[in-house]
Amino acid sequence: MLETPGLVAVFAAGVLTALTPCCLPMIPPLLAGSSGHRFRPVAIVTGSIASFTALGIVT
Repeated sequence: MLETPGLVAVFAAGVLTALTPCCLPMIPPLLAGSSGHRFRPVAIVTGSIASFTALGIVT
């Protein structure tokens, strides 16, 4: 079994991993899924993909 300091360190590492900039774009679809139309999260992800692709092509 993990000791308490080890367990706290693993938990803190998991929290820090979830807060990385790569995960931040997924927060709006997750929050949008709780209300509105069932395809709302899909529309948000599709819009994000389209805008990031367009910006990548332009720059």
